[in-house]
Amino acid sequence: MPPVEIVPILGGDGEESPKLTVVKKELLIALGDTTVMECKTTGVPSPQVKWFKGDLELRASEYLIIDVHRGQLKIQETQDLDAGDYTCVATNDAGSASGKITLDVGSPPVFTQEPSDESMDIGSNVTLACYVHGYPDPKVKWQRVDGAPLFSRPFAVSSISQLRTGALSINNLWVNDEATYICEAENQFGKIVSRPATLTVTGLVTPLIGMSPAAANVIEGHQLTLPCVLLAGNPIPERKWIKNGVMLAQNPYISVRSDGSLHLERVRLQDSGDYMCMASNVAGTNNKTTTVSVFGERNVQGFYRVVLLLAIQRWDISRRREQAVLQVLLRMNDERELVRGELIPPSNPKFSAVSDGSLHVVSPGGEESGEYICTATNAAGYATRKVQLTVYGKEKLEPNVHKSLGHCHTRLPVKKHLIIEILLVLA
Repeated sequence: MPPVEIVPILGGDGEESPKLTVVKKELLIALGDTTVMECKTTGVPSPQVKWFKGDLELRASEYLIIDVHRGQLKIQETQDLDAGDYTCVATNDAGSASGKITLDVGSPPVFTQEPSDESMDIGSNVTLACYVHGYPDPKVKWQRVDGAPLFSRPFAVSSISQLRTGALSINNLWVNDEATYICEAENQFGKIVSRPATLTVTGLVTPLIGMSPAAANVIEGHQLTLPCVLLAGNPIPERKWIKNGVMLAQNPYISVRSDGSLHLERVRLQDSGDYMCMASNVAGTNNKTTTVSVFGERNVQGFYRVVLLLAIQRWDISRRREQAVLQVLLRMNDERELVRGELIPPSNPKFSAVSDGSLHVVSPGGEESGEYICTATNAAGYATRKVQLTVYGKEKLEPNVHKSLGHCHTRLPVKKHLIIEILLVLA
């Protein structure tokens, strides 16, 4: 601001009222420095200058030096309380003039609270303090010791902002926010740097997937759902399904449900393979694999839907052979078991089951009469058929066979031999 000039007023006998110029109307002096205020004057006779702070006239002292002729005021070791409005008044016999000066006492930044080390769970919010005092107000800046940018992070999960107080606020804390931070404060009287503060992100938990079947067998055209149950993980893991090393994309046929399970609406033969559910987060990765086998309708129908057809291939009532054979011929490699009310134990001497599915009844008597059930099972399902065996005492009784898809009924003379072949065919 240009000096302020007070226009003189002419008086009688060559007198001239004071003309006053304020050299600098506003002063900003550092705490402890010397303040010099000056009001230049002219006039006839030469004016004398007095100084006022507010309404109080100032007197010279050890720390206050007043030059009434040069219009100077010096304040030694300026303190905060010296700040304020000062008035210089120039007077002579012809009149007076005055000017005003404002003094601000500045100070370098000083920390009232520095940032400190923090440990916070991932996903939480944290504030790092950086509170400073100074005049004019210091400008606060934050930076990471590793040099990574703080605010220009287009793909960051967390959000970082600097508050008006100077503190650093981090919302939704993420693993890459773990770092060492420092804050700087600066004004025209100085600059200070805080001690380093390390932010540690805690609460990380590696994903854990629940038990899932190692293998699954399914019939072509049926639905299939493979589980992927998360038991642990923080932050919440992302789940992906991979088949034979290739990421699966959702479509109307394949979908991933809200619980993470993979659902195939209508299974096809080409859907056979290894299905891996992978759960991952910043703490680690976990996966489970299920091998899916799909059986075609033509090739596996016998596994799922079977009919036992009773056919008498030959029968013999020779007295020489005293055993009855119920023979089950299976065209596929099924698991088989033959029961009569309950499983027939291998230790029973009256019955003998062999690997081809045959049940040998040794010397059948009346107590062996009853209903025999043949069950064929595998991973895709099971089928059963009943055979009713009745043993009579007459030697020459002709066998009567009633054929049915539901059951078969056979009458057998006591201690005579009959071979029955039960043929398993596709429905």
